Amino acid sequence: MSTYLKNVALVGASGNLGSKVLSALLRQDKHAITVITRPNSSAKFPASVKVHKAEYRDAGSLESAFKGQDIVVLMLAFAGIADETKIIEAAARAGVKWVIPSQYGAPQTPSMVDAVPLLKGKIILNQKIVSLGMKYVGVVTNCWIDYSIQHGVFGIDVAARKATLYMDSVSFNTTSSAQIGAGIASFLALPTDVIEKQFANGSLYLSSFSLTQPQVFEAMLRVTGTTEKDWEVERKTCQDRLDVGRKKLEAGDVSGTFDLLYSMTYLEGDYSSRLHNELLGLGQEDLDEVVEEAVKAASPGPWSVGLTLAY
Repeated sequence: MSTYLKNVALVGASGNLGSKVLSALLRQDKHAITVITRPNSSAKFPASVKVHKAEYRDAGSLESAFKGQDIVVLMLAFAGIADETKIIEAAARAGVKWVIPSQYGAPQTPSMVDAVPLLKGKIILNQKIVSLGMKYVGVVTNCWIDYSIQHGVFGIDVAARKATLYMDSVSFNTTSSAQIGAGIASFLALPTDVIEKQFANGSLYLSSFSLTQPQVFEAMLRVTGTTEKDWEVERKTCQDRLDVGRKKLEAGDVSGTFDLLYSMTYLEGDYSSRLHNELLGLGQEDLDEVVEEAVKAASPGPWSVGLTLAY
């Protein structure tokens, strides 16, 4: 009988994505879960979850927490990405064999990596994991539809009723945070030999929907009961947003990375032929339901790069 990765350590379990992964694992009720959290964190977890408090740069404490773990799942906020290498090194010293790094976004295709400098660092990190004798699984989700709506990163501001539509957008895959959580939990329950054969040092492809950026706006009109006349709408090309992103980065504004990511996703974000949804038993979500919940949770005011979890 094949075994599975039973002992799971989560880093970032109280965050936007981490909370979804933890909830899905708890519902599945198959794993021994350890959460690594900072000493000053006020996050609360169920009694069934083992909590280990450690500074992310405290190698000794991290190594102790990772002893006996089969896999470390990293879900770090943007501010924590700088510590990711140290965390992975501690996991390697503790004997952990598998890592899911903080890469829940775009596929690392040559054109995407060439356009988005941030992704080069992700490839280097994956190479580091392999050099330490571990194996990684990257989770490809593209932009998170709910989070992107809540914070206006699609170019559609719910509160201000303003939208920039990118008319040359192709149909791209996009995933809800709940679907990502369910997908990772189901992945962790797969037999180890399946993970070894299909995913070692490769990617897990998840998706909720395939649609264009203007189709996201159409769904938002439906759930808000508005028409385009109720919004201030301008139409641009994806190249326009690419140019904006590059200028931002040249000026030292790191939010330009997300302009590059989203515009490239609109242009070549279709990976429908590579999905693992069926293997994982993931259900089909309702687009308007997901959009409606995201609209209800939309944040007023300008979006901030500090809010999001990095690709």
